[in-house]
Amino acid sequence: MRKILSVLCAFFLLLGAAVNPPSQAQAETEREFDYVNVLDDLTGSTDADGNAFDLSEYPYNENGRVQLVTLIEYCYSYAANMRGNYAVYLYFYNPTGREIDTSSILNVAQFAVGYNEKGSPDDYENFELKFCNKSTGDYNNLFYKFRVQDHESADGKTMAERVNSNARRYDLSSVELIYKGDSLAKDYGCGGTYTYKGYAAGYGSDADAATTLTCEVTDLETLDLEVIPTQYRPDGVFTDGHQDQLNSVYFAVPNDVLKKYGRQITEIKARWDEYKTGLLAVFDDKPAYDIFAPLVGKDMTQYASDYMLAGLYRWTSVIGEVRHQAGWIYNENGDRGVLTYGDVYNLLTAAFYTNGAPADTYSITSERMERALKEYSETADGDKINGTYSTDLFVDYVDEGHERGENVRTIDSETKYSLTAEVLNKNFWYKFLGIKDYESATYSNIKAIEEVTDKQLKLSDESLSKNLYIDPDDVSGFRQYCQAAEDTDKTVFIFRYSVTDYYATSIVSNISEVNESTVPWQECGYAAQQTVFLNFRIIQLKFYKDGVYTVIAAVNDPIDIIPGVTPPLPDAEQTNPLEVILRLLLMLGILFLAVIAVYLIIKIIISAVSSRQKISVEYKPPSEKISEIKTKEIEREVKANGGKKMPSKTGGSKSAPRSKTGNTGGKAPKQNTVARGGKADGKTKSTPKTGKNIRKGS
Repeated sequence: MRKILSVLCAFFLLLGAAVNPPSQAQAETEREFDYVNVLDDLTGSTDADGNAFDLSEYPYNENGRVQLVTLIEYCYSYAANMRGNYAVYLYFYNPTGREIDTSSILNVAQFAVGYNEKGSPDDYENFELKFCNKSTGDYNNLFYKFRVQDHESADGKTMAERVNSNARRYDLSSVELIYKGDSLAKDYGCGGTYTYKGYAAGYGSDADAATTLTCEVTDLETLDLEVIPTQYRPDGVFTDGHQDQLNSVYFAVPNDVLKKYGRQITEIKARWDEYKTGLLAVFDDKPAYDIFAPLVGKDMTQYASDYMLAGLYRWTSVIGEVRHQAGWIYNENGDRGVLTYGDVYNLLTAAFYTNGAPADTYSITSERMERALKEYSETADGDKINGTYSTDLFVDYVDEGHERGENVRTIDSETKYSLTAEVLNKNFWYKFLGIKDYESATYSNIKAIEEVTDKQLKLSDESLSKNLYIDPDDVSGFRQYCQAAEDTDKTVFIFRYSVTDYYATSIVSNISEVNESTVPWQECGYAAQQTVFLNFRIIQLKFYKDGVYTVIAAVNDPIDIIPGVTPPLPDAEQTNPLEVILRLLLMLGILFLAVIAVYLIIKIIISAVSSRQKISVEYKPPSEKISEIKTKEIEREVKANGGKKMPSKTGGSKSAPRSKTGNTGGKAPKQNTVARGGKADGKTKSTPKTGKNIRKGS
């Protein structure tokens, strides 16, 4: 806990003792304390220990950053009819001495406006700052004094109605201030909880009591973020010129914060100013560029010119009848001849020349686009958005379902987006036959909040772009950012906050042949239209761990998100009937040859198998078969006896007498030895049975 400047000072006693509350109308615009000089306030104050404010501790430093000196509560009363002079003031030390643009609406302070059951802040809002005065002379631009302009928040209460009368609590997370000459403010973290007790003289329950006002401040945790924008437009083919665009930012969170409060970010609250451009023309034809560039920012309903642009243009000539048709035109008051058309544009926001390069491959970077808008706005009259961009450059509408101007949105992690694109049908047969059929592809369930993983970072550049839905041109910078985050022990998250319509189509002009209906209009480039998000800033993040939600206010410099411009998608290829027929004939020819080849292969296999398994059958009479068998038996006996023929078991060498069966000259029936004296005479295979054709032994 630390103490800051107390408001126990003489000028508070003097002003607080005899103040008459102003009228309600006056109270809304000014306070008497607005006019008290900032140096008088500071030099006349002391801290809680009685130490006077010392100017020598606040030197000039050209490299310094704005710091909050103190937050002052002035003339709070528990009685509502006594709050006419009540206000909260902020005092700043500006070490660079650069002049702050005190009239800018971009000067704001971020305070808590909601609390959870434990009394911790769980919702923050921006409050505009009204400039009171600054130091001059030897301390020129060194100190500034602003009053916080109270307003009714979403809970229906003002700051004065929200605070507890006995202990008024102000949770201030950061302050945004802009220097003269800059287009965006800087966000200065000054997280602190300021608790005021007691009352200024004359504002307590005892009107005669002296001031009892004291203040105590404790640290308020905030989270510093560096926010980088990107967007993604899915690939496909040209249909009517429209493309879905997913808009995102990425940032890094320290791992010790994730360890303490949880790796799951469940909600992100952000603010931005949303506007839609007029036509953004990219010319590859120099004469056309020279004619249309001076028309940037002009309302063509109030400006005379014969020259026109047209998109989705068709020119036909059939039997002498010429037709000019366009999906839309620019400059309805131009000399359109016999052209028929649909929509009308009367605002050209920017014009670019490709220096002779083909427009259909020429893109305009985000930086070049932003520079062009600012260059026009610097010399333009009239109102400017956030003091920077001329209102002449934007149409008076945005995409359906979107809100023009300031947006404050809380988007949770359950939010999912989807994108669609017309892509070539990947059916194998369509591809083989050359049929160009297109279908609608949907990229669904895209998370609003996603942690970037090491696995994703190992993907190729093309795969990483498609996996995380980031612009292909941003991949290199994204990888560098992730590496820097890893080196500083941080984790990168992507926050996807909006899907918008991007429109781009080729254009033609009538500059060559005005009023010549027999000649087609001249191609000269392409035109686009898109949404921009100005003064974008993350307000807070909500973390989840073990059933506990924690909201932390974010400190991050606002950014203008003005995406680059890309050419129209390529035209869908048309199916060539002759090519399809030739491919079909080729396929049928290949199929016929394949059938013939299979037939021949099967025939060869069957032939080979049949020759291997074929058995030769030759009929022979029984006598020949018996003779062959007997000859083989004799050969085996000779071989077993060392080449000598075994003598006949009958004691003679003559052939056995013919059997009664008449088997003369044939093979004798198989002989079996008969047991003699209980011993086998020769080899006995089985006991012979008596019967026909069985020879008896002697």
